[in-house]
Amino acid sequence: MKNFMTLLIAVSALLIVSGCSTPAGNVMPGATPPNLADNAVSAARAARFREITAGFSVRGIGIYPEAFENRYSPAEVTARISGLGFNRVYCTITTEKALNENFAALLRELGNAGLPVEVVLRQQDFYRRNQTNQLIRNLVWQYPTLKDAALAVLKFNAELPEDVRKISGITLVSGAHTFTNANVERTRGQLYAWAEDRYGIGQDNDMLMKQMFALFKEIAALPGMLPLTIGVQDFYHENAVAGKLSCGYIKDFAKLGKVMVINRGNVATRLVKRVEDELKYAGHEKILITIPLAEHTSFDQGKLRRRDWNDFCRAIEYAGTHFNKYPACGGIVVSPLAVIEFLRQER
Repeated sequence: MKNFMTLLIAVSALLIVSGCSTPAGNVMPGATPPNLADNAVSAARAARFREITAGFSVRGIGIYPEAFENRYSPAEVTARISGLGFNRVYCTITTEKALNENFAALLRELGNAGLPVEVVLRQQDFYRRNQTNQLIRNLVWQYPTLKDAALAVLKFNAELPEDVRKISGITLVSGAHTFTNANVERTRGQLYAWAEDRYGIGQDNDMLMKQMFALFKEIAALPGMLPLTIGVQDFYHENAVAGKLSCGYIKDFAKLGKVMVINRGNVATRLVKRVEDELKYAGHEKILITIPLAEHTSFDQGKLRRRDWNDFCRAIEYAGTHFNKYPACGGIVVSPLAVIEFLRQER
């Protein structure tokens, strides 16, 4: 009896720590600058951004509902997106619980404004933890897999009210490289772990890429699947070309759907440099370029740094001028809205 009570206390503590939903990931709150620019200045900035991005057929914006839920109404969010000239919305869902009435209300507003919406599912947000102890396995929350999440989106979309515009597509963001030995969210029992010294055909990175590609292919074949976009990291293709990965070429992912290359350039020149090979290789196959923004100016890699609104606009204009030289450039997706709005409103 004593041993059972000890186990029960341990399980209870584990449940408290584990929680009951998928972790929200790195989501910046919809912050407001402490010093606001005049309305005329903010309006002029939005007009300038529309001018800079007008040459892209797809002008996408990435949003996180968690960043503004209970802070801004769907009408306010939609107005800000429209005001900046975006014509497609990529909404990242980090938990299936986000497929709720609030999201439906946002879809209604965006649809009424003529803005199509794709739901973005990141591979690293949806995994299943395996517990070896039978008692714990039955009690601990089971995180949905990426396939589970895709099925949940399809079900949610089918059940939307008639006055809500349907979801236009699903974007799967590749995350094979996130499953390292240091990642505590990596599924237990996984044989492979990503590392810089594990490139090579048949090595860990290659096997993780094969697993990911097989999963994406399985999701693409789901009955009633929406148009699919694959978010590809900007270093996959270069390593495939170098013979370090057996899959990872742009053409591999293009077989599953539209390709979106996630640009990890941290300054304007690197934004161009990091995706030139993909744009050349794609030829006339249209691909999208995602530009994630650093939440702080101190970030030195992985996301675009910027000092202020003017610096941000210069980077986008420079990158756009070079991207549009290639027939493969199908547009850009800038993310997240919260950072863009902070910059636009900052004095």
